[in-house]
Amino acid sequence: MFTPPAQRPNILVIFTDQQQAAAMSCAGNADLHTPNMDRLAGQGVRFTRAYSTFPLCCPCRASWATGRYPHQINAMTNGSSLPEAEIGNSLGHRMSAAGYHAAWGGKWHVPSIDLAGEAAGRFGFEFVCGFNDKHLARLSADFLRRGHDKPFFLVASFDNPHNICEHSRDQVLPWGDLEDGDPRRHPNLPINFAPPAYEAGILGTRRQAMPPSNFGYTQDRWRRYRHIYYRLVEKVDAQIGRVLDALDESGQADNTVVVFMSDHGDMAGSHGMVQKSCFYEESARVPCIIRDPRAKATAGTTCDALANIGIDLMPTLLDYAGAASDATLPGVSLPGASLPGVSLRPLVEASASTSSPHRRNHIVCESRFDKTDIQARMVRSERFKYVLHSSGQYREMLFDMDNDPGEMVNLAVEARWADVLGEHRKRLLDWCLATGDNFGSHYSHAPYPSIPGFGFDAANPRAGVIPS
Repeated sequence: MFTPPAQRPNILVIFTDQQQAAAMSCAGNADLHTPNMDRLAGQGVRFTRAYSTFPLCCPCRASWATGRYPHQINAMTNGSSLPEAEIGNSLGHRMSAAGYHAAWGGKWHVPSIDLAGEAAGRFGFEFVCGFNDKHLARLSADFLRRGHDKPFFLVASFDNPHNICEHSRDQVLPWGDLEDGDPRRHPNLPINFAPPAYEAGILGTRRQAMPPSNFGYTQDRWRRYRHIYYRLVEKVDAQIGRVLDALDESGQADNTVVVFMSDHGDMAGSHGMVQKSCFYEESARVPCIIRDPRAKATAGTTCDALANIGIDLMPTLLDYAGAASDATLPGVSLPGASLPGVSLRPLVEASASTSSPHRRNHIVCESRFDKTDIQARMVRSERFKYVLHSSGQYREMLFDMDNDPGEMVNLAVEARWADVLGEHRKRLLDWCLATGDNFGSHYSHAPYPSIPGFGFDAANPRAGVIPS
């Protein structure tokens, strides 16, 4: 259904990089203060169970740009490029076709970090600012204060708190150093600082390969890491405030939908780990706030419906733009035009009861570990999280998220949870078959997924799998 231009809002999307969902004071975190993120949450809807489609920069951003799962566009590592066929139907072109003035500023990373000049035009955007957190807020504010003869769609994509990666390696921070302050004021260690029993083998290997192990982190050094991480979040929060202030000053705030989210989180010491790629909450769950000034009934509320931000972003934006998400642009030919995600707009406009037709009973996310062939998939249902790694010891993990939010007890090794485990295995299998994902495939059955508890039907492989 096409929405007439007069009824369509402006849209401002603000991205941060590597921000875990808990790294906001509005999420109840007393170790930092984020007044501008809190400001958005107080005026919009904060999704408390939003997950990264792929907890790594480039694959998740490729999903943002195309609305597709990373495996569907072969974007499974940093450095992945968008398929040429997808570029003409990507986010900027779709929003421009819907009648929007589309502009991008800041980090791109699909695959290049910067999206400057001619490259921005190729993806359907006006170039506002390159990869530069020092100038992004100012130049985004300049764009917002300009007069516009059509609805605008602006993306302000900040790098921080991603600078925690440089800090973990004792490198210079690209956008300026931060003071350590009094060590006694550094945040304490998280309650899930220890690894869980029966943890997947690849996670232990990854932990040993990360700077904390290489650099011999002490407990005090871990606290310093968490201190710097939270200060980086506060730093980007202040820059977000400058953009929001400019929106207010432009007189357009009452007709502008603001979407705030991050591509993935950071472990920040939980389970003795840093950075991302794994499916522990600190890495996989991200902030997601949508402020629609017209949705007054839900302003300042939270929504615990499951959201898959990589694939859900484009349908949400197209919904607000009044454009269909199940069609390609004229002259663009793509296999399977329908997008796998859903619009979050209905959840912003109305309470998401457990019986809401807009509420999914599970989502599936994917990952791959750098410098290895090991991949992972996560099924997050209302109560449980199931994670399957393509190989390795204890490659299945099952957590009761209601009773074990710190993910310390792997239920996959207990017979009494066999039915729950089997149910989640089947959900993953169905998703793999529906989306064309050959996760964990065996060399003799390369096109087909390999899920524990199921075997291949060699006589009729297109039938998928059968119980073993």
